[in-house]
Amino acid sequence: MKFAHPEFLYALLVLMIPILIHLFNFRKYKTLYFSSLQFLKQVTQQTKSTQKLKHFLVLLSRISAFIALIIAFAQPYWPNASSSAPHIAAVQAIYIDNSFSMEARGSSGNLLSEAKESARQIIRNAPLGSRFMIVTNELSGLEQQIISQKEALERIDYIEFFPQPKAMSTPLNAIQASLSRELQSFSTQYILLSDFQKSTFELEELDIDSAGRYYPIILARQDEENIFIDSIWFDQPLRKLNSPNNLNVRIQNLSPADLSNLELRLKVDNYERQTLVDVPANGTITAQFNYTDKSPGWKSCQVEVSDKQLYFDDAFYFSYLVKGETNVLIIREENSSNNPQKVFETDNFFNVKTVFVTQLQQSDVAEADVILVNGINSFPSGLITLLEGAVDNQSSLLIIPGESVNINEYNSALTTFDLPIITQKASQSLRLSTINYEDIFFQGVFDRKPDKINLPAVPIIYGNSATSRSNYIPLVQFENNNPLLVRHGGNKNVYMLYTGLQEQFGKLAEHILFSTVVLRAAEMSGSGNELFLSFGTNASAYAKRPLGYQGALSVRNSETEFIPPANTRKNVDLLSFDQLDVGVPISAGNYSIYAGDEFVRSIALNYDRDESNSTYFDASAITAELDDLGITNYVINEVNTITDIEQLTLEKPKEYWRILLFLALAFLALEMLLTTFWKV
Repeated sequence: MKFAHPEFLYALLVLMIPILIHLFNFRKYKTLYFSSLQFLKQVTQQTKSTQKLKHFLVLLSRISAFIALIIAFAQPYWPNASSSAPHIAAVQAIYIDNSFSMEARGSSGNLLSEAKESARQIIRNAPLGSRFMIVTNELSGLEQQIISQKEALERIDYIEFFPQPKAMSTPLNAIQASLSRELQSFSTQYILLSDFQKSTFELEELDIDSAGRYYPIILARQDEENIFIDSIWFDQPLRKLNSPNNLNVRIQNLSPADLSNLELRLKVDNYERQTLVDVPANGTITAQFNYTDKSPGWKSCQVEVSDKQLYFDDAFYFSYLVKGETNVLIIREENSSNNPQKVFETDNFFNVKTVFVTQLQQSDVAEADVILVNGINSFPSGLITLLEGAVDNQSSLLIIPGESVNINEYNSALTTFDLPIITQKASQSLRLSTINYEDIFFQGVFDRKPDKINLPAVPIIYGNSATSRSNYIPLVQFENNNPLLVRHGGNKNVYMLYTGLQEQFGKLAEHILFSTVVLRAAEMSGSGNELFLSFGTNASAYAKRPLGYQGALSVRNSETEFIPPANTRKNVDLLSFDQLDVGVPISAGNYSIYAGDEFVRSIALNYDRDESNSTYFDASAITAELDDLGITNYVINEVNTITDIEQLTLEKPKEYWRILLFLALAFLALEMLLTTFWKV
């Protein structure tokens, strides 16, 4: 026999007190002397023996009543090795999956509603004295507490959808860790109410509780249908004032039926448009909106499609900056080429300022969106510091070496920006052969990938060599795969051309490839301002704080305001929106970033789409997963109808506490009979 609450058995030690009193009766008797009355002596001896027997029986009945009562509170059970019935748990830990996939329709509402009602049914049918822990994906400190039946039922009422799903091992490990802190010895029933998506039913990191028992309860969806917006993007990286935009919207249909005339709505600030699209069964289409921004500044946007369930992925939010002009700073020397300036003169969108390196001011760099280092031979450390700050502020930087560069100074700059260092200037006979058309730098430049392109000859280059710090992507390469043009492989808009523009370096400056590269580098300025961010995907955004502002940047919209974690470097903050725990509920939508009361920029947050397109485990697959992990103490249930919820109960062992309570009452009744009717 075992006990669900063995700690109550310590109360048995208290029963030693009346036993000791009974065995060692220290009352003093006074001796009285009588004349020889033989009969009276015999009566006295007989009465004393009867009293001892009565007192012993009364003591025995009282102690037996208390023993039965104490053991009843300890809840004894008799484990049966051949039975699958679990022992009574010290705690019933109920995990309710409140991820967005639980918005799907069940037999009586959405799956989250069914999960909450199933949890209530389990709690009401739990053994007397059971304690509970209610845990969701939120994993707040309030959830990781042992509570009573009444508190558990109340807490379930407040469970809502949570935007950040967790691998199922995460809440289970949190439960086990919390219980180990509060209870020295415990047994647990782990009750899992979920739709068991494959993307979240991950138990590889699970700390298996060999003494516990697991109850996966599958909440079955009524259908697999879901229509959602997967992503959006523009054909061009830069949005210009009064220039046409081509917005692409990718829509997925997980329904087994074709959908026709599906309404797709776009909203850009106060501008709205609708279009109808047809999406094939289990297919994907890309719809397009063509429109023109008539005013500069930040735009808060939304595109939305109608759906019958899983509403969290129907709307997609994005934001971007419309520029009226771009400030270009060209840093040069006396003998530098004039070709870069001529390229920018072809478009009034670019406001060009040319400065000799010896006359450069800090304000020149601070005001520039695009910086072109054009043919300078010396690269002083002060210039490197200024350019590093500009790049951190999301400016684009294109470096073109001069005729006779100081290699050490140049390599200091290239090392700062994680690009391959240069070696000696060298003649070579290899031709350019490869353009990285797939890279974002060239996306939208060509209507289609050219079969053949007449690339210019480059007779002299600066040799280059990658270092351990190098983080770059080649954009244009020679036949031997050595790069001519590279860009930073991370989030910095830094580009390096490993040849000069003077006549001895060839005709590259006169070729259309050069003008394309210069203009695209300028267009990429500010491209670190992402169109959108998604929760739970290492999402972060840059925000340039006003000069002199020392406080924290806040994020707000009409419904909420919060301060995200930030990494500040100089006057630029990198704000993190991954796994937000800021004390207020945060939903997908358009937000503004403020420095105090001063607007900084717009930002768009979306729910991650991992739950939109997912497959699910059935009972046989869950069984296989648990068996592979070595978990043997489990019982799987499935909820398909409302009747399944009403009949839902966990296996329970045969309980003896009721019998013991009756025994305690019987012993108390015996004690009353002895004291009432046995007159001595």
